[in-house]
Amino acid sequence: TTTCEAMYMGVPVITLRSQEEDNHAHNVGCTLISNMKSLRHLNLITKTPQDYVKSAVELASDVKRLNEIRQNLRQEMLASPLCDGHTFVTNLENTYQQLWNKYCQKANSRAPENSSIAS
Repeated sequence: TTTCEAMYMGVPVITLRSQEEDNHAHNVGCTLISNMKSLRHLNLITKTPQDYVKSAVELASDVKRLNEIRQNLRQEMLASPLCDGHTFVTNLENTYQQLWNKYCQKANSRAPENSSIAS
């Protein structure tokens, strides 16, 4: 996403959290910011349009803090769970295995006694 690319280039992003918690597309920025330790406390995830403007003005007015964020954001992002491909793939594989095991258990419980589905 553009938010992810901006953060990778060292640009902090302010996001307005959707009131619909299940609206993933709208809340991607929240997920990205939540995975960045140095950004969690900066009020970059806002709940109202007024808070959004307030956070933008505060961040733009603090040149020292903005410069620190810009200098460190890429390295922090690379070290975060967002860029940990190995762990992501391992977790995904484990999830697939768990789903397959559940499927096989359900299929075996419904199958006649003389048949079984290999797991």
